Amino acid sequence: MSFTDADKEWLTTQLVTAGAGLELRVGARLEQIEQRIGRLEQVERRFDAKLEHLETKRRTEFREGPSPADLRKRTHTLVLRALDLEMEALSDRLNKLEPPH
Repeated sequence: MSFTDADKEWLTTQLVTAGAGLELRVGARLEQIEQRIGRLEQVERRFDAKLEHLETKRRTEFREGPSPADLRKRTHTLVLRALDLEMEALSDRLNKLEPPH
């Protein structure tokens, strides 16, 4: 079986039309994908900016906070105050048991 010139022309037209339709669909799909990639890049830029802001804020707050030496000093001061209060309470109890001469 051999094709006539009319058959060959019709087949060529069908293939070109189908190829053009496929090309249009692929082109549209690529455009959708490019738009999504663009939106993802925008989200990534916003995320990076927020993350940088958060890290800067955290570092600033850490530097503005008390130093480790100040924290230890404050802890030791509180412990000494608690010991003083306990010693005072024990001294009061002892004085009640043994009045001064």
